[in-house]
Amino acid sequence: MQRKWHDWEIKMLGTDTDREIAKKLKISQSTVRVKRNQLGIRPFHNNRHNWTKAELALLGKVSDVKVSNTIGLNVSSVREKRAALKIKRFDNDRLHIWTVEEVSLLGTMSDTELAKIVGVSSNAVRGRRTREGIKPFSENLWIPELIENLGLVPDEMLGKEYNLKRCIVCRKRILLKIDSYQYVDWETVAPVLTVDNIKEVSIQFCIPISILQQWLRKNGKLPPLTQESQDLTSASILNTETDLEPVETIVGQQIVEMCQAKRHVKVKDLIDVYGESILDTINLLLQNRRLNLHKQDGYSILSCKKI
Repeated sequence: MQRKWHDWEIKMLGTDTDREIAKKLKISQSTVRVKRNQLGIRPFHNNRHNWTKAELALLGKVSDVKVSNTIGLNVSSVREKRAALKIKRFDNDRLHIWTVEEVSLLGTMSDTELAKIVGVSSNAVRGRRTREGIKPFSENLWIPELIENLGLVPDEMLGKEYNLKRCIVCRKRILLKIDSYQYVDWETVAPVLTVDNIKEVSIQFCIPISILQQWLRKNGKLPPLTQESQDLTSASILNTETDLEPVETIVGQQIVEMCQAKRHVKVKDLIDVYGESILDTINLLLQNRRLNLHKQDGYSILSCKKI
């Protein structure tokens, strides 16, 4: 069924990239591109920007990122303009003069995060931190109180409490093979839960085994996670390219079964039922190639992989 376009939506075509317009209208990029081509509207290009002498003078004098933030263009457009004028890239790593305030921030956050603030590469931050003899941010990060609450408290709430990004908390939880948070009525579950019947309780209440184990650890009924399992390097936690072994969960299996029965399931419907924490489980299933993700009528749709 062809989508009906409103006048105000058509007026947006060509005023920004197809991708950005698709995001604003919550439809696929291809739908925007097809409609624009049908109407003979030329695609949007940032190179339409009329560069002033003052803006051109910034090229090569400061980083492309800083220029893009100053004049309101994306970094790629700034980089293309600089390359077209054969101006060398600003080597901020070599020329940057560290202030006392910047040095004081070393080790208080990840090298990658500080690099964005200072305007240098993460390697430059790491080199400066090493010369100052400052340990990496994550080395003494994982205190027992934080570890024992993984999976029992939403990642976002733990991140706020311990001044960490949600993605770092999530990655640590996944590396320790702990499922994402879901609401549990512990007043009902706790009285019947023992070390010996974890599997039965998991099936009865549809609670991942790792969450039940975490509750038992927190309440002293299971030994805490070993130091060896907790002693993960900062690279394995902060590097987004680290390969992770997906965590199979009961909830995850339920999603797969729903997709098999209904052929496809809306991500929005799953969030309505399980809350936003279900996105972690969905990501794991996608990483494990159990599911496909595609757009349909402006919605994110999950379907089973064809074997």
